[in-house]
Amino acid sequence: MARRTQTKTAKVTPPSPATPDPGNFRPATYWGGLDPIVATIKGQVRRRRVLELLAAGRPDAIDAVLLAAGLSSEVARFLGAIKPWLTAGENLPDFNPGEVEIARIVLWTPRLMVISLRAQRARDRIGLSVVNDRAAALIIPNYRSVIGQPLSQNDLVDLIENLRTPPTVAPEPGIIHESLVPRLAEGMPAESVAGLVEVDSVYYPGLSEAYAARIRAWCASRAEMLAAAAAASGPLRVRSTPHRGPVSRRRQDGKSALA
Repeated sequence: MARRTQTKTAKVTPPSPATPDPGNFRPATYWGGLDPIVATIKGQVRRRRVLELLAAGRPDAIDAVLLAAGLSSEVARFLGAIKPWLTAGENLPDFNPGEVEIARIVLWTPRLMVISLRAQRARDRIGLSVVNDRAAALIIPNYRSVIGQPLSQNDLVDLIENLRTPPTVAPEPGIIHESLVPRLAEGMPAESVAGLVEVDSVYYPGLSEAYAARIRAWCASRAEMLAAAAAASGPLRVRSTPHRGPVSRRRQDGKSALA
């Protein structure tokens, strides 16, 4: 009698679907829904309060003052006299009709600056621009000012990294890095320095976390570079010079006359 042979069939586990890369996220549009309500508020404090109320499910608590594009000069002066940071962003240029803010950068450095990245409909295209509340000239080197569709999150992060004050065209530092280098050079901890930068967007939910991770890594790397350079240079040596008597006066040519 022929022996039957049993063939075992291996079970094949289907591969799990790949997790989408958050950096590839691209909003369908910059116009529509509740986003434009927040995307046209200039003041940082008012903007943050509106976001908090929306997150708490309390849109009815948002009043006209919070939603106003700007504050009156009297109110702005009053708040600035209390704490200057209360007026952060209030001096941003007004929004043009149909213009919205797609991302905001706040530099909580001694020279507080709010930078607004904006988009405006241009027929079937989208115009991009960048403004700030310090009247500083900012440019985006090697980047298109008109695009055909909303940016991906990765594209937006690259754009933010490339913000510069003209005529700077070097790879770095951009305006953000330029503002942080002095704090690192002073010995401020890298984690604290990274916390001086606040980036967020009502259109890109993952932008804040993604950029925070990038700036923390950059600060840690730059702090290590500065520490290595300081160690290599060694302690500061001061050369002693013979005492030649007190300085009696200074000549007109700028050279010291010794007694």
